[in-house]
Amino acid sequence: MAYVPNRLRQDPQYDLFLQATVGDDVRGTSVTVLSMLARLGVDPWVEAATLTHLKEVVARQRLEALLGRFTDVPLFGPALDMAVSRLIACLPRVGKDVPTPRPTAISIYWLVGIGLLLAYAGLQAHGN
Repeated sequence: MAYVPNRLRQDPQYDLFLQATVGDDVRGTSVTVLSMLARLGVDPWVEAATLTHLKEVVARQRLEALLGRFTDVPLFGPALDMAVSRLIACLPRVGKDVPTPRPTAISIYWLVGIGLLLAYAGLQAHGN
């Protein structure tokens, strides 16, 4: 899928992560990752992009530290570990063990054909 930021230049590939629920705050209001990061004074899209491009172990540590600073939804022990695992799974898999696409045979034939056409055009230009 092509990269298409919305009009606010916020990348939609992070929507699943940013809209994921962290838990309920002390007033019983459901808190998303987006609102948690905003309450912490962290740009949600920058943080999502940063977490996406980190190795999973480092991303888990960073997200755990953010959740630890967020006292509106108290998470401790196993609840914290489960929340971190659930939220990390919502991040896009950009750069994380995703195989690099290989050129197909058709694209290789096109490249060879274009190369031959350019060589032919170059020879014609020098011959005249």
